[in-house]
Amino acid sequence: MRKCKFYVFFFLTLGALVSFAQQNFFFSHVSGTYARDVRLSVEPLEPAVELFFSFETDGNWGPELRYREPLLLEALPGEEREYKVKIIGKKDARLEERDLEYRIDKRKPPTPLIQVLDEYLPEEVVLSFVERPGERVVYAINDSSGERGQVWDGSILVLSAQNKEESEYFVNAFSQDEAGNRSASVTFRYSLREIEPQLEILSPVPGSFANHQILFIKSKDIELIQYTLDGSDPLKGGRIYHGPELLTFTGELRLRVAAVPKGKNKKKIENMISFQVQPETRPSLSSDVESGVYTRTLSARIVKKTGSVVFYTLHENTPGEYDLPVPVKVTIDSLINTQKYAVLRLRALLADGSWGGEYRFFYLIDRRRPQIPLIRLEKQPPLNGPTNVELLSIDQAEIYYTLDGGEPDQKARQYTGSFSLDPDALPGEILTINAKTRSLSGLWSETLTLRIPVTRDSPEPPGVSFSAENEANRPIRISIDPAPGSQPLYEISSHTDGDPVISADSPRAARLMVLNLPYGASKEFKLRFGSIDPAGNISETRVFRINLDRQPPPRPQLEPLPNSYDHNLTLQMENQARIYYELTSDGAIPKDPTTNSSRYVGALNLIGEEDARTGYRLKLLCQDAAGNLSDVYGPFHYIIDLNRPELPAITGIIDEGFYNSSEVHLRIEKTPTPVFYTYSEDGSEPPDPDGNSTRLDTEWLLFSGNDGAEKHFWVKVVPYSTDLQRRGTVKSISFTIDLLVPQHAQVEGFEDGQRYNKEISTSVRTADVNDRVYVSFATSVQTLKDPVLHGE
Repeated sequence: MRKCKFYVFFFLTLGALVSFAQQNFFFSHVSGTYARDVRLSVEPLEPAVELFFSFETDGNWGPELRYREPLLLEALPGEEREYKVKIIGKKDARLEERDLEYRIDKRKPPTPLIQVLDEYLPEEVVLSFVERPGERVVYAINDSSGERGQVWDGSILVLSAQNKEESEYFVNAFSQDEAGNRSASVTFRYSLREIEPQLEILSPVPGSFANHQILFIKSKDIELIQYTLDGSDPLKGGRIYHGPELLTFTGELRLRVAAVPKGKNKKKIENMISFQVQPETRPSLSSDVESGVYTRTLSARIVKKTGSVVFYTLHENTPGEYDLPVPVKVTIDSLINTQKYAVLRLRALLADGSWGGEYRFFYLIDRRRPQIPLIRLEKQPPLNGPTNVELLSIDQAEIYYTLDGGEPDQKARQYTGSFSLDPDALPGEILTINAKTRSLSGLWSETLTLRIPVTRDSPEPPGVSFSAENEANRPIRISIDPAPGSQPLYEISSHTDGDPVISADSPRAARLMVLNLPYGASKEFKLRFGSIDPAGNISETRVFRINLDRQPPPRPQLEPLPNSYDHNLTLQMENQARIYYELTSDGAIPKDPTTNSSRYVGALNLIGEEDARTGYRLKLLCQDAAGNLSDVYGPFHYIIDLNRPELPAITGIIDEGFYNSSEVHLRIEKTPTPVFYTYSEDGSEPPDPDGNSTRLDTEWLLFSGNDGAEKHFWVKVVPYSTDLQRRGTVKSISFTIDLLVPQHAQVEGFEDGQRYNKEISTSVRTADVNDRVYVSFATSVQTLKDPVLHGE
């Protein structure tokens, strides 16, 4: 069949599995050509690896589909179909891809052709098969090629006769293509025998004769006989011997006969005799039966001179007185349905006692009725065109034939070799060949009549019907109703291939065929149907186009994509297929949708609850116009969060705090919640932040003071929802970075360096009421410690 191409992404598992080099998965069949359907299976090396596949059609890859079960790659009987598959292994990310190509070839090759390399000789024939690319020939000699055949290695085959008896050879052979498809077996028949070339001169014989002699040569396995009467080489200009003939020459004759055998040994054979023909001036005797070929018993009346006595013999000796005297007649008997060679030699003893000349007569008495000829036609009837005709005579008699229905006679056509019979050159719907054989003795065989029917009208094409359901995603049942007296033929191809012509080599169509594709593939087929009758006439072609689509629709495009949203959504889905869905709003995983689930129409509203977080989960199923169902897609997770945004925890700075560090960090807990802020450095109140304010993109804010001064900061922060649709509570923080050095405090209640013998009271007065005073006491200057570090 013609090729139909399909290409696919995938993996398989079948029986003993074959692994890819990267060892991520196994598949059951390597890429290649197969003569049968392939059940392609894939298994991952690790359970966590997910498998996907895709078919290629017309150069485009279909959707990636999850591999769940083996893929059946099939073709119709007599079809060649190609598949290309991509296998994908995934584990978090894409692990590996493999492109595989499979050719399902179920087209049987034509039967073998054999050719004779050399001349077809009676005892030997040299043969060779005709080589065809991509095919091999399996053959057996006198045996079954299917059971005990051997592969032809390209060498010649030589068949030779084994003995003098006829040897029959049968060469049985079939062709086999690369996929393993076998043609029908064909048998070639050869009849061989050992060559025994014979060349015998029956007449004349050595001697001196008074009458003209007949030339009669008996031969076997000879191609051509030539002769001369002067002893020269017959193969160099000698006369061709066609049959018995009377030699009308006189004098000393040297008959030399030569011939070339039919076999492989072309060495000439020859024979030679010398004889003399000297007619008498006054014949001493005469016979009323001359030498020749006869079909009856002979009765020869002998006339002699007065006073003479004629003696005769029936063998090759000169008659003498010791032989029998001739009565009035000499009778030579013969039997019906037999052939007989006979010789009659006569000589007269004259009245004066002398001998007259010797007379020799040679006869072939053939009372056999020749057998009817055989007729062989190159083509079997009925005929729709020229064919070669071969006529065969079992006893090598002459064959005469007519093509107009007339009775063959010697005025009819004489068969000299095979001829072409063209029905267009002859009238009528029946051609008639009448043939007869004629023996050397002139007897005719019965008439053989062969009536050959001729057909000039092409048959009707077959009836073709398709399954009534004829859904594009279902196997197509094709029913064939053959036209009367013919066989249905078909060709199948894809619409991208050429247009194969229905011919005698096209596959025979079964009465029921099922056209199918594996899940995930799509193809438009062109099917051609025709009929062929026994004569080889081919009908008009009926052409059909079938679109078989088992490619599921792709995943829908979702707008917006699954995510967390702070507002109600209107979900849009884009896909030319019908979309069915299952949806939950409590965060639970929905069940897988079916065609009985809710159908998407227009839009899908996802509504949240105020001051709450709602989790939607969605699963989808698509169905195209052909009825193909996609994988179940999802679950897709949508969150509608209508809660008031919460500010993350703030650390590093407290409200109304004082800091004497030159840098202070305000830290905010890391969170996806957007946070915006405003601030002032002079203690004034900043405006409340909003979505247009500065966004906090880091985990902290840095605030710096000025040496020898106090710096008052006021910061406001506010959280927003993810989509900035909802605003939280503003938080306000004020703090001071004080890098101003305080004045010394004044100590009152005693004088420096004075001694007192009573209790004293002391007090400290600061320049700023907010200043802190640290005091340390000691009884000795040496033990007085730093008041800041150790004082109170």
